[in-house]
Parts: sequence; structure tokens; C-alpha cells
Amino acid sequence: MITSEVVLQAQDITKSFDGNTVLTSIDMNIHPGLTLITGPSGSGKTTMLNVLAGIEKPDNGIVSEGGLDVYSMSKDEISEWRAQNGYCFQNPSLLGGLTIMENVIYPAQLSGVPLENDHVEELFESLEINKFRSSSLLGLSGGQKQRVALARALVTKPRMIFADEPTAALDTESKLEIQELIKKASLNVGAAVVMVTHDLVPNNYADFSYRLVDGKNVTEKEIL
Repeated sequence: MITSEVVLQAQDITKSFDGNTVLTSIDMNIHPGLTLITGPSGSGKTTMLNVLAGIEKPDNGIVSEGGLDVYSMSKDEISEWRAQNGYCFQNPSLLGGLTIMENVIYPAQLSGVPLENDHVEELFESLEINKFRSSSLLGLSGGQKQRVALARALVTKPRMIFADEPTAALDTESKLEIQELIKKASLNVGAAVVMVTHDLVPNNYADFSYRLVDGKNVTEKEIL
């Protein structure tokens, strides 16, 4: 059941690149569950996701968690904050020299975030990548690589997961599989998932939805 808790809040976000305004006075409240950011190409979806994720500092506005402005923190503090979240992008950015297991746990080890062995095992089973755990990336399909990327995003039980077009490069069957896995992930680990997508998604797939057009938020919807 969706709660009224606000995990992350964005207020009056504006962002420009080389004099071109990409976002104009955007407000968003991120709740537990799955929030979609949709809109046509060039509407500012990815830029807004990067602002929410602590990757792209806005020109104006505030992104806050628990009343603390993320961008008021030092670079080291922002890095620590980001390490507590999960990330899943269109390009999985997996490391070819590592096994599947090593790819999943490497970011957590790098940031010093403790891992729970039972949780790691459960992820490999639920995402159906257990048989690949000791294998390299060679021979994995695009959908299987995204499952590995999703396991990596979930392995530390993050409070928030930021996903940018994670199904864009996949075939229709794989898109639906990954979409369903992301939806389940938001429930199983209690994470607030923010996903940018231009794909059509099933009715009532998300809990909340924002639509951007020309860098402006034209709709905000809670899906009951």
C-alpha cells in the first residue's frame, strides 16, 4: 500500500546547458514504490533523474531528503549519499574482466557498504542469474545483462533506486520481464524506485507518474 511518506523532494528545479534551458521550475515528490518519469525525447527526463540522483547539480532549486539539501553537502558527502542508493541505466556498464558475482558486489565493496550473504543469494535466485554467477559476461543477452545490473543496484538494499531507460535496448519480451522485475524490486526491498522511460508500460504498472514536455512538468499522477 502506498504511503504519503516523501522519501525525496525536488522543488523549483531549473537546469540549463550552454544557455539552453532543459528544466524549468520542476517540482517532484518521490514516495516509496515506483515513480515513472515519462515524456518525449528531449523533454528533460534524464536530466531530471540525474538531478534527483545527486549526479547533476541544478542551477536553481532544492533536492532534499529528510529536510537536508543534497547539493548543500560536500563532494565527499554527496558521494557517500549516492553510495547508499542504487543505479540502473540503459547501458549496464558491467566490467568485462569480472565474473557476474564480482560485477554485482564490486560497487558495494568499493564504497564499503556491507553486504548480506542471504540477500545476495536471494537476488541471484529471484533474478534467475544464479547459473551465471561464476561466468564472464561473454554470451549473455541484453536482458540477462540488465538482470545483473539490477542485482547490482539492489544488492545493498538501497532506500532509492534510479533507473534511466533500463529497457530501451531490449526486445519486447525482455522489456516486459525487466519492467516486472523492477516493479517487484520496489516491493521486495522497500525501495523508492524512480524510472525514466519512453516505453509503453502496462496500466497501473507504476504507483506515481510524472510527464515532462519541453522541460516542464505538465502532469503529476498518483495511480491507485
